[in-house]
Amino acid sequence: MSDSERFHDLMFEVSNEDRVNILRELREKHSTYSDLSRKLDITTQEVSRHLSRLTENGLTTRRTDGLLELTSYGELVLRQLNAVEFTSKHREYFVSHVLSGLPDKFVSRMGELRECTLNLDVMVSIHRIQKILQEAEKYVWNLNRPYIASAFPYIKNIFERGVEGRFLHGEDLQLPDEMRGERESVCSATTRSGDSRPQGSTRNG
Repeated sequence: MSDSERFHDLMFEVSNEDRVNILRELREKHSTYSDLSRKLDITTQEVSRHLSRLTENGLTTRRTDGLLELTSYGELVLRQLNAVEFTSKHREYFVSHVLSGLPDKFVSRMGELRECTLNLDVMVSIHRIQKILQEAEKYVWNLNRPYIASAFPYIKNIFERGVEGRFLHGEDLQLPDEMRGERESVCSATTRSGDSRPQGSTRNG
């Protein structure tokens, strides 16, 4: 079997909702055929048929005690599917937005956002950002475009409280003039505190 055939066989196997659900159940707990049948509300015959295909493709296996489990390969494939599911869930958004400048290392981690909710209300987003900054205790990692001026007092406060901050922005981001001096003073104070990397500085991605 060629690499191309192997890849398309895999895509066929994970295109079935029941088979993907079986993989997810096995990620949570080793199971029997009847366990899966009950949880997924499908017959044991269907479970057996799906598992035969999944096992043939190296995604699942049966232990010596009879319980079914994911292989390490199956676990890896399932993790990668999360990113595809997230992209599919928000298809309309991605069709109308350009993400070609997003680094590959962030694209490869999109699956971590699978349980997140898309919010298009600007005021709600700003309120949530301010709330997160107020409640942060250890760190704040922020990817933000464009710059939200109203959040700067909250950003300043996290550094005054000793919270670590990392900020990713594009090269063309321009800080408001009235904020530039404040930002530089925060960065200088952070550097003087003993950290050679100005935690308050914005960083290009």
